This record gives sequence, C-alpha cells and structure tokens, in this order.
Amino acid sequence: MISTLSGIHYSVLVLNEEVINFAAAWPCHGLDLEAEYLFDFDSRNGDLVDVTVLRCGTRPDEMRGDENGEALRVLSDDASLAGAEELGLRDALAIRFGEAALAI
Repeated sequence: MISTLSGIHYSVLVLNEEVINFAAAWPCHGLDLEAEYLFDFDSRNGDLVDVTVLRCGTRPDEMRGDENGEALRVLSDDASLAGAEELGLRDALAIRFGEAALAI
C-alpha cells in the first residue's frame, strides 16, 4: 500500500498484488483482481471520503455494482489503518480504531 497526505485528506493506493492477496480470504469478494483501489480518507478522523478503481491505469466512469460490497468495506478499513499508521495520524487512529490502535 502506498500512503500520501495532502491537506486534510490522506490517500492509500492498494496495489494489484495486495488486492489479489486480500481477495483470497473472501470467496465472494466481487473485487476486480486486475484493478488497484485508491481510497481517500479525512485525515482528522479517518472517515472514507472517496474510492477510485484504477483499471489498466485509468479510472472508469463508475465502480461495478458487485465491487461495492462488504469486502470493499473491509479493504477500505485495512487501507485506512495502514495509511494512518504510516503517516502518523494519531487522531484518525484513535477516533476510527480506538485508543488501542495507538499502542500498535
């Protein structure tokens, strides 16, 4: 995962190999195994702001219906946590994942 901070948002790009590894644990995931997922979060509290699917390096008009399910939500939580930890966003970690996340 690649995390970047820009103003009040932070972004986490989940690379294709990571999508494939994640999907292996979700038999009915609905994720595009040839895509990468870019999640944008509010750096103040870790709330999800936007999701972009990158297919062959480009952004399609919209996400497929079967992609927007529970597996995508869990993948976004994993990305939010990884990005907040990597970028040192203690407030986002505490609000979104609880005080225990600060001990990690």
